[in-house]
Amino acid sequence: MEKLSSEQPFKHFLLMLIAFFAGFSVMVVEMTANRVLAPWFGNSLYTWTSLIGVILIALSVGYYFGGKLADKYTEKPLLSGVLAFSGLTVMLIPLLVPLLDDQFSTADLIAGPVMSCVLLFILPGLSLGSVTPIVIRQVSLQSNDNEVGASAGKVSALSTIGSVIGTFAAGFVLIPMTDIRFIFLAIGIGLGICSLVSYLSHRRQTEKIKPIFILLMLPLFALLSIAVVFQVQQKDSSVLYEKNNFYHRVRVLNQFFNHKGNVTVLMLDTTYEGGQFNQSSRPLFPYHNAWQFIRLLEKPEHVLFLGGGAYSMPKLMSSAYPETIIEVVEVDPDVVDVGRKYFEIDQFKMLKPKVDDARHYLSRTVQRYDMIVGDVYHGIRSIPAHFTTQEFFKTVDQKLKAEGFFLMNIVSSIQGRQSEIFKTMLKTVASVFQFQSVYATNSNLDQLQNILILVSQNDLSDKLQQLSSSNQLESLLRNKVSISNIKFDQYKLLTDFDNPIEYLVSKSLSNQ
Repeated sequence: MEKLSSEQPFKHFLLMLIAFFAGFSVMVVEMTANRVLAPWFGNSLYTWTSLIGVILIALSVGYYFGGKLADKYTEKPLLSGVLAFSGLTVMLIPLLVPLLDDQFSTADLIAGPVMSCVLLFILPGLSLGSVTPIVIRQVSLQSNDNEVGASAGKVSALSTIGSVIGTFAAGFVLIPMTDIRFIFLAIGIGLGICSLVSYLSHRRQTEKIKPIFILLMLPLFALLSIAVVFQVQQKDSSVLYEKNNFYHRVRVLNQFFNHKGNVTVLMLDTTYEGGQFNQSSRPLFPYHNAWQFIRLLEKPEHVLFLGGGAYSMPKLMSSAYPETIIEVVEVDPDVVDVGRKYFEIDQFKMLKPKVDDARHYLSRTVQRYDMIVGDVYHGIRSIPAHFTTQEFFKTVDQKLKAEGFFLMNIVSSIQGRQSEIFKTMLKTVASVFQFQSVYATNSNLDQLQNILILVSQNDLSDKLQQLSSSNQLESLLRNKVSISNIKFDQYKLLTDFDNPIEYLVSKSLSNQ
């Protein structure tokens, strides 16, 4: 076995450290990249597929050309240049993100994420992929190429360990606790430091051209750092709160809304999730009146909302039924915090917010409910697949009392080219519940809109007629939609094992 010369141990350690940090950087960038794309394209299967696919392509190309360059330029500070380029391209990501608004925000859910990933992540992926073969070559040269296999194994292992730690660090620490623009900035600066140290350790070359590389690199890194910090500090006066976390880009805005007056609204990614008038308690959106379906029950004791949003319906319901226990399950703890700070949910003593995935919570609770409301479908671009299946609706049925019912709010059109989501989900929920009743919130049934689907094992027709005749819920009940003519045979039954909901969403958007 060839031993390292006395002057090489530090460089050997440095190369191992660079391999580790390159692997760490790849996964931090990839995990954080999803939060860049989600506000435009949702946290969907297609978003992750595009992201993973583009970065794997970039890494593969980087591995190939990195190996070619490593063999050709063994005596040049190649690694320093690749690391510097990697750092600069990572720092550019937050500065390029605004281009998504202008170029790709209206693209469909397949082409949009792919094009965005190419724009933002192809160069960082390619350059970071080049690091590993270059490091392997330099480590191998230290043993005069007598330990090529061992060199490849050590470098690959350390790079993979870095990727594992980067994955956990990004998902559990960095993204939930830090502005994602600072994450890209920190990774870029870290790669720049690795580049500088690598350059200074490359004695033979640095003795000849010491100042040139440093004089070129430092101003570029300083300029990009200032630009990112300046971008972070730019604040819209209408934004009361903004935070990117693993689930959403959460924003609370103060706006003049649709000529209705000043409102405080909650946005998750690009979707309005609800809000409240600053000087009134009336509902902000027409579908918020759906809380009044509780009037179908004589003495409601326990209601469960799946999805919190701005807590508009739970608050209206709690005001009218102060003795009813109303649980609201929301997966995003920041949404709960926003509800307390900006939407005054703590004023309602019987309103009980819970932080959990709604399906997980529903499957574990022993409570039975008079009414369950499914409000987890965040607009047309972001429909969580596990809340659309027959198995989910069976779980809902098991948690309802004998006279209970389930109300779900989805965004689709009722007829026309964009109605497949509605008809597919109606077919699926109808496979579990014997009674179904559907209500539009817009008279134009070809238009995308909030659709309310009321289901139960009991026939609620008489009770609904009584509500209609007493003028309660009149604005919603008069928009009842006939579903008797829908030919369900041509639509799919969604299950946990066969659920193309992302395809249906993409198809619906392409038909706009």
